[in-house]
Amino acid sequence: MGFVIAAAKGTGKILLIDPMTQKVAQEMNAGSRPNGLAWDTRRKRLLVADVGANSARILDSSSAQVVTTVSLPGRPRWSIYDPRLDFFLVSIREHSGVLAISAESERERFMPVSVAGAHGLDNGKEDGRAFVACDGKAVVVLDIETGKEIAAAVPLAGAPDAIWYNPLMKSCTAPLGERESLT
Repeated sequence: MGFVIAAAKGTGKILLIDPMTQKVAQEMNAGSRPNGLAWDTRRKRLLVADVGANSARILDSSSAQVVTTVSLPGRPRWSIYDPRLDFFLVSIREHSGVLAISAESERERFMPVSVAGAHGLDNGKEDGRAFVACDGKAVVVLDIETGKEIAAAVPLAGAPDAIWYNPLMKSCTAPLGERESLT
């Protein structure tokens, strides 16, 4: 069935929880204050962004060992894995942007964002776009391959936290109940 992964920021641990028994199946040490998590489906590895050390650790789920540690250029916020490009993406609050970290090698690339406080992050897994919700009250769309913004920032009414891209939802003009199903 799988498992649930939770960051226990106060203890510096990652918890793997069995959803059937609702018990912690495994604990992994993940730094001082683990926060953003991203799952590499190919290698069964977990990226853990540490807000205490401004770093990201990649953990091997089978051995619970740290495979690599990457120093981040600022405080991390959200993290995701892009299976098409085989990169982890980590939003960085200051200097606002997204750090792309290769899941296979030591390569990394910083993509600046024009709006302050990169925070919530998701991607269009089929098309190489990243959507970045920023504290500066806007969503920015990045081309992950070029690292460039590909559209004008979309204003928001307030500062965001999370963001979610739904490729199945075809229209935002119909009432929620009449839109295409999520499944």
